[in-house]
Order: sequence, then C-alpha cells, then structure tokens
Amino acid sequence: MTRTLHRRGLFLAPVDYPSVPEDGLRFRVAITAAHTRADLDRALEILEDTIIRGRVDGAAE
Repeated sequence: MTRTLHRRGLFLAPVDYPSVPEDGLRFRVAITAAHTRADLDRALEILEDTIIRGRVDGAAE
C-alpha cells in the first residue's frame, strides 16, 4: 500500500509491528505550513481512493 501511495504522490511513513499490532498498520503524516489547502485535499483524495475504495496497485479490482 505504501508503494501505491508513493506512486500517487503521497509520501507517508509506515508504522508497523512492533509499534502497532502485527495485523495493523499506521502511517506517520507530516503536515507543514508550506502545504496548501489544495495539497491537503489531494492527500485526502489519494487516501480515500487507495484505502477506503481499496484501489491498491497490483490488487484485484
């Protein structure tokens, strides 16, 4: 999933086991004053498309 997010222009740092349970995954997000509202809206679109709708590169549709 991280590769898919990177290909789509969203760079998040994955946080995985042992920091989270073995079957879980979290992402570390860094937002700065340089990010615009449009940047944040685009990040949310990418997250929605990838995580909520399950559109991960290489995954069955």
